[in-house]
Amino acid sequence: MDPPEPPADDAAPDAAPDYPPPAGRREGRPYTIAGFVCAAIALLVAPVYGGVAGTVLGVVGLRKGDPLGKRAVIASVVAMVLGIFVLIATQDSNNNALGLLAP
Repeated sequence: MDPPEPPADDAAPDAAPDYPPPAGRREGRPYTIAGFVCAAIALLVAPVYGGVAGTVLGVVGLRKGDPLGKRAVIASVVAMVLGIFVLIATQDSNNNALGLLAP
């Protein structure tokens, strides 16, 4: 008995193969980057607003497929906590940050 012949290839010989999309492409990367920017804002300017926004954006980036979103969430929470401590530590008795608004 002869071995069976392989099926004939119906595609044209010069047709491009059907490859999956590149693994490096992540749709959530812009959200993750914005989460890191908000973490910096949380540390330097507005701890609560920047921390919450960075956390939300990091989670959105993570849900859209960017594994770096997890680090953006962690960085935002840590920056928010540190920013609150810095804000409390720099207040004087008149609630002026660093005494810049003292009369």
